[in-house]
Amino acid sequence: MESEHQMGKVTQLAYSFIEEDLLVMNDELDPLVVLDFLQDGDNFKRVADLLKETMIMAGIPTEVKKSLEEYATINEFLSDLKEGKKGISILSSSDSSDEFINSLFTLLSKQEDECIHQKRKYKWNRPTISRWFSESQTDDDSKSGASESIRSRKDAIAICFALGLDYSASRDFLNKSGHAVFNIRNHEDAVYIYCLLNHRPFSVARELIHKYNKELAAFHIPEEKRIIHTENTTLLLTNQILGNSNWETDDNFFNTFLLPNMVNFISYSKTTLNQYYKIKNPIYLLALKTILTNEKDDSNTGLGFDKRKIQEHIHKFQKDHDITIPMSSVQVTYNFINKIRKYSSSSELLKRANDMLDIHIERINEKGWREEDFRTVNNSLDVIDYIINNMSTYYNNDNEQKTLSDFLTDTVTAYKMLCIWLPSVAIDNEDGSEYVQEYIDIDGCIKRRIRKIDKRQRSYKQSALRDTVLSSFPHRNFFTQFEKHPEKSVHDISIRKAIILLFYMNYARNLVQEISNPNTTDEEMEFGFENFYKTMNKILGNCQLGKLYYANPFDWLILESIKKLETYYDDDDIEISPVSFLDKVLSFSFNLEGESDD
Repeated sequence: MESEHQMGKVTQLAYSFIEEDLLVMNDELDPLVVLDFLQDGDNFKRVADLLKETMIMAGIPTEVKKSLEEYATINEFLSDLKEGKKGISILSSSDSSDEFINSLFTLLSKQEDECIHQKRKYKWNRPTISRWFSESQTDDDSKSGASESIRSRKDAIAICFALGLDYSASRDFLNKSGHAVFNIRNHEDAVYIYCLLNHRPFSVARELIHKYNKELAAFHIPEEKRIIHTENTTLLLTNQILGNSNWETDDNFFNTFLLPNMVNFISYSKTTLNQYYKIKNPIYLLALKTILTNEKDDSNTGLGFDKRKIQEHIHKFQKDHDITIPMSSVQVTYNFINKIRKYSSSSELLKRANDMLDIHIERINEKGWREEDFRTVNNSLDVIDYIINNMSTYYNNDNEQKTLSDFLTDTVTAYKMLCIWLPSVAIDNEDGSEYVQEYIDIDGCIKRRIRKIDKRQRSYKQSALRDTVLSSFPHRNFFTQFEKHPEKSVHDISIRKAIILLFYMNYARNLVQEISNPNTTDEEMEFGFENFYKTMNKILGNCQLGKLYYANPFDWLILESIKKLETYYDDDDIEISPVSFLDKVLSFSFNLEGESDD
């Protein structure tokens, strides 16, 4: 784990809350206290603090404009800075924000002037950079009313070059500013990595990318060559560029690395996709099993077991209450049986599972459901258990993992999976006084509507949580879109959040099971906070994604939740849902639960 002396002040504060419970946590899980901590912008890294810390670390002078007049290029200037040229006053934490703003504005403008290719549509302007250095949580100059982050990843990369950061520091800066780190399977990122490793200017990076795109336009990549890639290709490219970073010239790099690897730049990491499948599949199987188990007896609906009537009931309920609910076990079982047959021809595991299905299930396709036919649900649960128990045998088989993932996505949508694990993503119906509620709609968008609720309901600034924890939160269609077109998500940080969230769900379940076992001693504990932090960072590193960062609100909430699960166990709470603590925090943020004024 990151040592305490390496942490910045804000990161240390976030870490201490988790490690030492600085605020009043007592012996209880207290989502309200956690939510208060999350909504206080001072507790997490703001772009203003990140930029200042980075500029101080880079040794940027206070009077950049005057110093730059002596140099023909910004790269010569940055080179002298690294050598510690005397007589230059360096920025410090005591300097005003204007000093930092002026310096960064000058560096970015000078750097852009040197670029011939792929120039910005608009020149750099001081108001934009000033908003980055805003110290308040709200900013009257911002359209959103909140302090603006560095919204564009390209702008964040331009800052890395303008400050003369090396490759490692640039990855760290992108991660902390909320952007995807560099992906070797994307040609633009490969160019940036080369230039950062070899201290080449931003103008060269733009020139190489422009030159490559011209070659690419005239180069046809056969489709069969696009689909044979393995995760070993990612490792090969990484070793090539990191292990042979001393190309003699830019042309040498272009001709010996970029052009020969045209077919290998698929714009996504196979390692990430395969790791995603391994993490996602167990969660979907458990969600599928939960739906069937929780709703085995639907006789109280008064609808019998007719598939068409149940669909009408679900549709009407959604329309009347403006919510999305998990399908009944009847509908899910019907889907499960038909989909497993569809995919069994492409998967050895699913073929074996399909052979276990009861022969009487054939009647489902011809008749309405009758009560005695509900033994099919029990049979389906046995089949699901078989898949769960034998899935690990196929972890290293990419085709099996993908087919299983396609089957599960086709059977239970991602949104219904989230409804099972995080009920707060569904909207409850309340009675009481009116209030304006913000919520996630079925497409993952933030919407507002008038709701009725008890006056004792605790009110929060919805945007505070939305802009941090829920920013890029995996939306309803994200999982399906990513699986079908992973190349379109190369710089989408949602995949990082999706992997962290799915891994957390499975890990939390295993942790609760371990704690629940009375025979498990402290020495035998396999799951826990330290192990989660280490394992999650290893997975993120292998996927070329940014490591866990305490001063990132989403990462912090996941880590806080694991810590609470590790240190507290309550039969009336955690056993209901392994992620009940996380869900309670989200639920309070949407005003779905109340608090007495007493």
